[in-house]
Amino acid sequence: MQQITKNEIYKHYIALDWSKVNFALASIRDTGTKYKVVEHPADLKLLKQCLKQLPGKKILTIEETTTAQWLYVELKQSAVVGACPVGSKSLHVSISKME
Repeated sequence: MQQITKNEIYKHYIALDWSKVNFALASIRDTGTKYKVVEHPADLKLLKQCLKQLPGKKILTIEETTTAQWLYVELKQSAVVGACPVGSKSLHVSISKME
């Protein structure tokens, strides 16, 4: 897997907040000045669909919670994420391979 570098350019910068009840995705485009936030019921299939709908190279930050590792593994197994986590406090993953 390719390591994330600070010089990489992404089309979408995404943050994920997951709970038992729902999840929220906040995203901003590489050329954007406004961000978009969407909330949905906590459903892994729905999360994968939301991520796949965003075209181009993406980077995702998962809030560090008890479910962060589970989400990372689930997204990685389905080829939604394509790089290993880096940093602390949050889980950063590069979304480079979309089905």
